[in-house]
Amino acid sequence: MSNVDYPIDDFGAIAYVDASYSDTGRFGSIGIVMLTRSEVIQYSEIPENLEDCALTSTNHELLAAAKAIQMAKERHIKNLIIKHDNNSIAEVAKSHSVTKTSMEEWYKQLVMKHREKMSITFKKVKGHSKEYFNELADTLANKALKAERVKRTNTPLFFSLGDKFQEALSKVKICG
Repeated sequence: MSNVDYPIDDFGAIAYVDASYSDTGRFGSIGIVMLTRSEVIQYSEIPENLEDCALTSTNHELLAAAKAIQMAKERHIKNLIIKHDNNSIAEVAKSHSVTKTSMEEWYKQLVMKHREKMSITFKKVKGHSKEYFNELADTLANKALKAERVKRTNTPLFFSLGDKFQEALSKVKICG
């Protein structure tokens, strides 16, 4: 694990985010590994209540990054580095980016809002490059997806996005 960065102070965190998606089942999952100075948090889930048009791989990647931001906020993190292997996570978050869907616009606004009180930096990592925590985030997302294929219920597999996050997401008109 010599190539792993660790937060240098109590106000920093690094979040590795990833998602998995099943075209056949039309559902996806997210995986997050968040490193703070004092803990390594592993998180995965199947986001619920998404409109049919929002069920895409890219949207699940955006949801993983959004959840990482929420987790950082809850921990009073001031400097968050989001490591990702999907270009959309950083591109859509740019203030000058042109969003194509309301989901992208929701994500962009969420990032801009949280940047008022938190430094959020995006760093691209090559997928499946044996970067330990990136692989772990991928594994978490894949395990949740595989478990959901076996057990299609409406109960969260590991954790839920949280009432406030889920409530905010439910108010977003994701389709066009």
